[in-house]
Amino acid sequence: MVIFFIIIFSLIGLCTIFSSMIMYRRGRLRKKQMLFLCVFGISQVLLGISFLGYEHYTQYGFLHIMSTFTAVALPFVLRILVPDKDKSPRFHKAILYTLSAVILFFTLFKFTYIYKYDYSLYEVLPLNICNLAAVFICIRPFWKNRQFDNYILCFGLLGGFFNLILGTRYGLDQNFFTDIVYESNLTHNLFFTYCLYAFVSGEIRPNVRASLLNMCWLTPLFGVFVFTNQIFQFNFFFTSVYQNPILSIYNLFPTFRITLFQNVFEINLLYYLLVLLASTLTLGLLVFGLDRAATRYSSLRNRKFDNT
Repeated sequence: MVIFFIIIFSLIGLCTIFSSMIMYRRGRLRKKQMLFLCVFGISQVLLGISFLGYEHYTQYGFLHIMSTFTAVALPFVLRILVPDKDKSPRFHKAILYTLSAVILFFTLFKFTYIYKYDYSLYEVLPLNICNLAAVFICIRPFWKNRQFDNYILCFGLLGGFFNLILGTRYGLDQNFFTDIVYESNLTHNLFFTYCLYAFVSGEIRPNVRASLLNMCWLTPLFGVFVFTNQIFQFNFFFTSVYQNPILSIYNLFPTFRITLFQNVFEINLLYYLLVLLASTLTLGLLVFGLDRAATRYSSLRNRKFDNT
């Protein structure tokens, strides 16, 4: 596995460097674009070398930093390599379909944890905030929906961002080549790469109204998780005390208990309202910011073409 990663990333880096130089000499790239691609190529060689003798995946360690740079830079590298021509939408779709296939593989791969790590079926279902984005990404080649597209854009970028900056609860100070470690980290990195490329290529266009409409199905789903999480002792959508990274906030509010079907459930209404409000604001504000950024980029680009 280590040798495989070293060879693959080193080849990607060297091919990127040489191809960017050739494209620059032929006048297909500007100097800044060529330099950016060369920096990316060098980073891939270093990323491949970093796997040699690597034992632990530490937060802000060399491997974490290089993989973060790769996830952020790759969409812009691909955007540079795919020029604005009549056939460019086909290339954009092909790239997104390829990323979708890899995300689908890792999503299905998680089901192996049932017998490898004694996970329950409930735990491996793709029902958390990030994995729901993965589901929508996987079905997007067959069914496009503007509402789900904006969910992908929001929580795919957000989930990937927090993984890139903070790392997930899997992997820190552990062997990177443990499947539960690289699956979690690579999946979140792919989320970020997919969403950022879909945004910069114009394949997914941010829309605040479509984004907020997701709360129409997220709210009842949240209500279901309030009860099922307590039955299976898990924490989809941060509704329960089990494995809750924001447990300190949960404990700030009063709770009461109800009995349904001979099961006792703990209810924290103010906390639930806070989480739903935070989700609504996140969907609205992040997509609004992306919409403004897209509008600004489009105006600058049109102005550039008008001047030429």
